[in-house]
Amino acid sequence: MRVFIYAILSISISVVSLFVDWGSDSYTWFQRSGAFVVLAGAILSYRSIFRMGVSGVGGAPHNGISIGKVVGSFEDPENGRNMIEVERFQEDIAYERQILIDQIAGYLGALLAIVGTVICGYGDLLAKI
Repeated sequence: MRVFIYAILSISISVVSLFVDWGSDSYTWFQRSGAFVVLAGAILSYRSIFRMGVSGVGGAPHNGISIGKVVGSFEDPENGRNMIEVERFQEDIAYERQILIDQIAGYLGALLAIVGTVICGYGDLLAKI
């Protein structure tokens, strides 16, 4: 999934820059790498907008209605109720999957934005420890 690739790539840049700065008097490369983490967080947070345009603001709408067709009915032997069997359309399943990915990307993006901001603001203080 591309969502995790953005997160892993941005964190990898910070880890590599931390190793480059390790033992130096200033951790400027590590501090600057926080900008990449914030950028990846912003991209992930706005995934639904990039995907859907203006209608994606606040995430894709999920109205809880599932579209499908009834393909059969049967009586449940456990409780004696009549049950129906519904076949869902592939488009509906794909749409709900994209909504889930948007939500995961939003949470991960917010976390990366916070971590990146801390790295940008205080990353150089590692030299003082």
